[in-house]
Amino acid sequence: MTTDISHGALMTSLAARHQVIADLVGGQAVQYVDVPMYANVGDLLIMLGTERFFDKQALTVSRRSAYFNFRVERVAPGEVVLFQGGGNFGDLYEHPQSVRDANMPRLHDHRVIILPQSLHFQSADTLRRTAALYRQHPDLHICVRDPVSFETAQAFTDHVYLLPDMAHQLWPIARPDDLAVASPPGLPRTLEFMRTDDEIAELRGADAPLDPALLTRCDWPHFVGRRDIGYRQLCRALRVLHALRLDADLSQRALQAWRRHVEALVAQATVLFSAHDQVITDRLHGHIFSCLLGIPNRVLDNAYGKNSRYVSTWTQSSPIVELTVPAMSG
Repeated sequence: MTTDISHGALMTSLAARHQVIADLVGGQAVQYVDVPMYANVGDLLIMLGTERFFDKQALTVSRRSAYFNFRVERVAPGEVVLFQGGGNFGDLYEHPQSVRDANMPRLHDHRVIILPQSLHFQSADTLRRTAALYRQHPDLHICVRDPVSFETAQAFTDHVYLLPDMAHQLWPIARPDDLAVASPPGLPRTLEFMRTDDEIAELRGADAPLDPALLTRCDWPHFVGRRDIGYRQLCRALRVLHALRLDADLSQRALQAWRRHVEALVAQATVLFSAHDQVITDRLHGHIFSCLLGIPNRVLDNAYGKNSRYVSTWTQSSPIVELTVPAMSG
């Protein structure tokens, strides 16, 4: 499929917006924290996009850590701490948020940058307490992916930046030439890529009938299956070694191996998506991945509006993107 020129220009412009992050780093060495060592391919796309950004900007990464094996004492004077972007800032995903909360006061002497996130707190009390904690940091910079998150983040710091997802650094992702779709005229081969987790929306909108012979239904957990079972065991071992303070070198080697595994997973996901004419998804990175591949996609919302806010802010002008927001009854 030939990607529309205006879509390509949009994708290029979104990646260019991340220059502000390089300017904030200012040539200092960085520590990259909350590297996702789990099989949510959306978060893995963010990870690979972040690594691509490091390479493009020639940034020095002194250490990488998952959320469960980060130690403040390993951060050298002058280093900048970068926390992974995504959608885990708030009270929906307890563990990565608790690590940020616990370490924020201990990073008082370091510049801290939270890469583009969607912020969501179900509890107003938790939001107030967390914001008060983060307000005490003198050099905290929070990047957010949508205007609602921007408004929320202003309670945490005066340094808030509206930026697209780090996965846009991967533009363009080439589709395999031997997977050119040859569907019958007027019968597009469709990938329905829909959530099965806590972010699923009650109202997804009415879908047009699709030919079952030309329809694939999938989600990241189904796609990954048992591909990462060995790495789940490795993560358990790393947690034990971290508790015993024996993981300093092993964790870095494990993350190198994990990155190779991630690159293989994304290559396999590229094959899956590329075998279709169009994608219907309520996964934000089902949408972003489709855009990176140049595949027309229709986006439905998640449980708290993350998808519609993102599309409205960054990608709605693309000719290959359609946003569907279901009408509320009553």
